[in-house]
Amino acid sequence: MTRGFTRQRIKQTALKLFRDQGYDRTSLRELAEHLDVTKAAVYHHFKTKEGILAELFDEHLKPIEDVIAWAEDQLPGLSTRQEALRRYEAALAHAAPLLAILQENHRVLRDLAVGAAYRDLWTRALALFQDPEADLVGQLRSVTALVAVHAAPRVLEDATGSVEEKRRAALVVGLDLLTSADSGDRTTSSTTSLGTGLSDPPHRSAPGPALKMRDAPPRRA
Repeated sequence: MTRGFTRQRIKQTALKLFRDQGYDRTSLRELAEHLDVTKAAVYHHFKTKEGILAELFDEHLKPIEDVIAWAEDQLPGLSTRQEALRRYEAALAHAAPLLAILQENHRVLRDLAVGAAYRDLWTRALALFQDPEADLVGQLRSVTALVAVHAAPRVLEDATGSVEEKRRAALVVGLDLLTSADSGDRTTSSTTSLGTGLSDPPHRSAPGPALKMRDAPPRRA
């Protein structure tokens, strides 16, 4: 059995155990038992669980990081945000297993290097969808477009339809939100302000402060 094959088996098994029973409840000894090898054999490849998780992070989230890096090199604007959202949605399929681990084990992982790297990646993604020239309603629409695409499979977990159908629906909603934010659509703003005593938000002429959302998306209750 080659070293590369053994290392890959360890990562695949760890990914399943981290996902099924939690990162903190999975030990290297248990991982070795599932692989039918000694703990020393696992230790030969990875000294810690965090080392395994870090390598899984690099592999599974690289497509998302590539999308973010691409968008950061483009001129800001609606077309860039729309294409970034399309690319981000496409990258989520590869990243989904690792994202589930990060989200479901948020409290355990938040102080680890992997948790910090995830927060940094999410912060960079959010920054791409924050238009400083838009009012607060427009900014929220843009950011919600990303959150909708990111969280749709989990939010719609019990809804009828395949995962692919839910992802496509989220992309449609996200693109609509980006278009509304860019056009300064006032219809929803006027309607929602009726029962609150709030005045109608200005039409892009008085930009509001940029939203600051540095945390990862909320976890499912």
